Amino acid sequence: MEIKNRLQYYKDKLKGQFRHRWISTFVLACFYAIRVYLYGYYVVTFFLGILLSCFTILLLTSIILPDHPDPDPPVSSDAQPIMPIKEFDELRPFVPYLHEFTFWCIVNMLFCVASSTTFIPMLNLDVYPYGYTLFVFWILITLILVLDQLDNMKKYKYIPFYYGDKKQGEYKGK
Repeated sequence: MEIKNRLQYYKDKLKGQFRHRWISTFVLACFYAIRVYLYGYYVVTFFLGILLSCFTILLLTSIILPDHPDPDPPVSSDAQPIMPIKEFDELRPFVPYLHEFTFWCIVNMLFCVASSTTFIPMLNLDVYPYGYTLFVFWILITLILVLDQLDNMKKYKYIPFYYGDKKQGEYKGK
């Protein structure tokens, strides 16, 4: 129980440290890239890339898509519809499937697991030409999906990253 509390304490401390968190992730990714460059493990990299693209798409996807309303719109706890009923109603905030901090935790975990698997010689498999073809198709599909989500985010002015709370006096009026 003490380990769980200590882990939660450090998670809470890191929540507002956006820049430091992503710099640490970049260091982990560089360590992994050096291991892959020196020793191979391209199959592990392929699976890491698939998982990273899936979680990135979840980060950029809204739970409620305003362009595709459901026939029965979800109802909030105070019995008001979440989607706007009239044109002048305001849309509720963009709610992603996966929040930025959770995404950061998952990315770090994926890089740690992938880095640790580069120490297992059995996983150093050759990638044949059809593997490269699959890799190119996977990149294209991911790029198309991410660009679609970025268009949606631009349309509804959504920024998925948390930069910390505004300090008093930083707000600029319209």
